[in-house]
Amino acid sequence: MKKSTIIFLFLQFLVFYSHLQARNIDGNQGAVVAHAYANYSTTDELKPYTFSRRELAETDVGIDISYCGICHCDLQSVKNNHDNQYMPLVPGHEIVGIVSAIGSEVTKYKIGDRVGVGSLVNSCGDCYECNTEQQQFCDHKTYTYCSFNEEAGEVTQGGYSDYIVVKEDFIVQIPDNLELAAAAPLLCAGATVYSALSNWDLDINDTLGVIGTGSLAQITIKMAKAIGAKVVLFTDSDNKVEGLKQFGADEVVVVNDTNKIVEEYKNSFDLIVDTLLVDHDINCYLECLARDATFVFVGVPTERISVDIRLLATKRRGISASKIAGFPDTQYMLEFCSENDIKADIEIIAANDINQAHERMLRNDANNIFVIDATTFKSNDLTQKSE
Repeated sequence: MKKSTIIFLFLQFLVFYSHLQARNIDGNQGAVVAHAYANYSTTDELKPYTFSRRELAETDVGIDISYCGICHCDLQSVKNNHDNQYMPLVPGHEIVGIVSAIGSEVTKYKIGDRVGVGSLVNSCGDCYECNTEQQQFCDHKTYTYCSFNEEAGEVTQGGYSDYIVVKEDFIVQIPDNLELAAAAPLLCAGATVYSALSNWDLDINDTLGVIGTGSLAQITIKMAKAIGAKVVLFTDSDNKVEGLKQFGADEVVVVNDTNKIVEEYKNSFDLIVDTLLVDHDINCYLECLARDATFVFVGVPTERISVDIRLLATKRRGISASKIAGFPDTQYMLEFCSENDIKADIEIIAANDINQAHERMLRNDANNIFVIDATTFKSNDLTQKSE
């Protein structure tokens, strides 16, 4: 063998080896080591954690995570409010990043694409819901974390990490003019809100009531104003009024006396969106709905809520609830946000600030949405490893 050939082969090996080292690829299995934060019990803080993501199947996409938003669902899962059975648990379903690897049959994405992953990573693909692109209602869907993916044969782990593998059909493209970090919360909160506003046909000159002050409320206001609706926000946080006005609400009402709310807004709203996750009385708001209007939950309160049915019957009002969107609608939502310059107001944090961010959210002490810089996962002292 010629010396030049040997040198060329050696250089090719060095390139291949450096790629494996940079991507942490297991040369035998093709798996990738992910650096993450996980919780090991419902009473403990999240801690550094390393584990192997699966090898890419033919239709899988490998994504280097850039940012992951912190959702209230993460808090509920960490505290086991959803009766999770899988530990350790890596939360996170507001994921944005860059495609770094693709399976042999991937056609929708290429290396270098800006992409996002929301709450789902799989569904049955055969039922009515899947065939009508409403995968969020599939009875056999797989959540992005703390769910068993039968097709892949693994428990899913979420976006509090620096790398993830997802089927191409469960990925969306992030428009070029959307800042990646600010786009992250749109993958859950944005999709949830857009699904509700579009399904209940919020239109220009409609009047929308919004209950709550968190990320869902923030994005609801911005989307509704882009549609051309009037927005009235209800909150019990009088210290947040000025900040909430900056999101674009036409009115911010501090809820002190429910009788005054009814007096002021009876029969006024074409739609009310409730974003709260805690127990609260909704009956005063029902009287504020116009005839045939609907009260929609986009948050899921942890306790049962009592309803006076007479308030519905008097004006043929309705109550419903909504969750995330199907994948075409999620892509439409991102394009809508891109065209209307809608983005979440965020606070970027490092991985070692996750527990503090969770505590602040539990205290309702956060004006912006926390987004984790995923490049900081690897920089932490990762003492906990998967077996």
